[in-house]
Order: sequence, then C-alpha cells, then structure tokens
Amino acid sequence: GECYRHRASVPREAPFGAHFQKTRKKRSMTPTLQLALYVSCLRAELLGAVVIPHGDFAYDPSLVGGKNGSSELHKASMNVGQWVMSLEPDVIVMSTPHGMELTKDFLVYQNAQLSGCAVVGEDLHNASHPTYKVCRNMTTDKSTASEILDALDGEKDPGARLKATGILGFADGSPLPVGWGEVLPWTYVTNTSYDPPEIVVLSVPYSRYNHSVEMVPGLLGLGRALAKRLDALSRRIIYIVSSDLAHTHQASGPYGFCDCAEKFDKACGRWASTMESSYIREEAAREQGLGAMSCGYCVTPITRIAHMSYILPFGHKKKFHNSLDRFTGLVVLDGMLDLFRDSWISATVANYHPTYYGMLVAKFGPPAL
Repeated sequence: GECYRHRASVPREAPFGAHFQKTRKKRSMTPTLQLALYVSCLRAELLGAVVIPHGDFAYDPSLVGGKNGSSELHKASMNVGQWVMSLEPDVIVMSTPHGMELTKDFLVYQNAQLSGCAVVGEDLHNASHPTYKVCRNMTTDKSTASEILDALDGEKDPGARLKATGILGFADGSPLPVGWGEVLPWTYVTNTSYDPPEIVVLSVPYSRYNHSVEMVPGLLGLGRALAKRLDALSRRIIYIVSSDLAHTHQASGPYGFCDCAEKFDKACGRWASTMESSYIREEAAREQGLGAMSCGYCVTPITRIAHMSYILPFGHKKKFHNSLDRFTGLVVLDGMLDLFRDSWISATVANYHPTYYGMLVAKFGPPAL
C-alpha cells in the first residue's frame, strides 16, 4: 500500500522518521523498511486535538504590554503548536467561527489553495493605534475534505440535525479567502522547523445566531461522526479548534461587562482539564446564556428545555452574533471526545483574559503523547 504523504524529506524527532531519513540517504528502501512504512500507515489515526486562540493579544502580547496573561497565552500557544508538529501530522482539520458561513450547514473548504491575512491590533478598538497584517497561504488536503463531506452529508444518518457542505470557488483557479480565525492559529503551527501539513477548514454555520438551543444535540452528534471518520483514516490527523472565550470581561470593552464571563471561562478551563462534559454542556452553557459572550447587549432570556440539561440563549437577534461563535467549536469538540474520554488525557495550558475577552489554550490526546 502507498503511505499517505510520508514526509521523509525533513529530519524528524520521531524514531521511525529519523531512522527512515538516515537509511534513505544510504540505500534504496529495503523490504523491511517498506513493511515498517506500511505498518506506520495502518497506525495513522486522530492523534489529538487542541484549542488555540485567534485573538490579537495572544499573538502579540506587546499590544497590552505583555500583561494580564497575554505573554503566558502566547508562550502556551507556541508550545502547543510545537507539540502538534512534533506528532508529525499529515493533516490539520481546523474548525473556525470566522470563516465563510452557510445558513444551516457546516462548510468544508475544497479549493486546493487558501490564502489571507489577519489584521493585528484591531482588537484594541483604538483608531490611533497602528495595525499590521499577518498573512499565510495554506494547502488543502482535498482527500480528507472529501472524507469529511462523506461522513457528514446526512445521508448515512437521516436523523442527523447538522451536516456539512463543500465549497469550491473560482473553478479552483484561485485560493479561497481565509481571515484571522484561521490565520492566527495557523501561525503557531507553522512557526516551527517542520514542513507545514495540509489543512481542511471547517466553518460553522450562522444558524447558531438564532437557533442555539436546537443546535447543541446536533453539534455533539456531528462531533462524534467527525471523530469516528477521522480516526479511521490512514492519515495522521490533529483537530484544531480556533476559539476565544467570553467577550464581556470589562465594562470598557465593546460588549460591556457581565460577571458571568469569568465563570464561563473557568468552566471551559475545567472542561479542558478534565474532559468532564458537564462543564461545557451545562456550566459554560448557563453562563453563556446569561451574557458571557453577549457582545454587551442586555441579558438574553434563557429557557430550560424539558428533555435536555442544557441552558442556552433563546430568541437571539443577528446583532447577538458573538454569543455563539466561540462556543460552537468547543461543543463539537466535546462531542468528539465522547469517543476518547476513556483513552485520552487533557490539559489546560493557559486560560486568561488580557482585556475584554478571554482565551484558552488546551490540548487533548493519548497518554503516550
């Protein structure tokens, strides 16, 4: 069998990768090495998952003088990015809350190339402060994109509440655009000595703005279906959630203050440390419903659904859009973890709010990693 895009051109830390590189220089591949390479393909799997922020202050702590945990978030993001690449992934699957969006379906980018920039400094909301661009190009793994679409097309599970649709733009003759939600997390992965892997971008739908209660079971189901398919592929895959946390930590911030913001962020941190689903499905959901991510508008009415344990916002308006764009990716990941809670461990690496919004850095994977 043909191993999927084995990267023998660059020395690696992994013992087999290093041995293969060394041997390749001396002679052609022996039957023993061919067998070892084939076995390594069979062992490919979903290696782990990480939560990485897309906020300005984690990327550039100097914007706030390195204070209030910004330096710690930057260091943690860099360390997690290096950890991801040390696992030698073939593919990164990244969920983004700030990409192109469909009404109801998740969107899988299918163009061979993606390209775009993040404008760093805008989160200061200070017109007199200079901003600058951080730009990246990415290469899509079209095979894995097709696998995700096949797994999440809704046909195999007629009861599925959420599904994924692909987008192919410009006859695949030009890159699809990406922005800060994809570019900034990608910098931590690509700022290493390793060759960058290929990527599949999975963008969440904007129906989350108005249908959060109905979406939660579907998000969990989609996460389970996604994890099952990714873990079965003959590729080494890491799942990245691009996410920031509550945006209502400061009254001076653009979305006002809610004491629920601190509780929301702490619940997310406890979830990332323990993989205990109640922290994200109940505690974080409750605080989010009370205004943790409400962009400063008045407390949203909440409702308890009789057959569910979730407490979530109800009756959102379009202007309330920031309330769910970070939370959605974490709920999908929690659904994915349903397949791995007994075999993975996790850690909250950093959890701070340098300014009005919080950011979390976390990793999940087998104990051996």
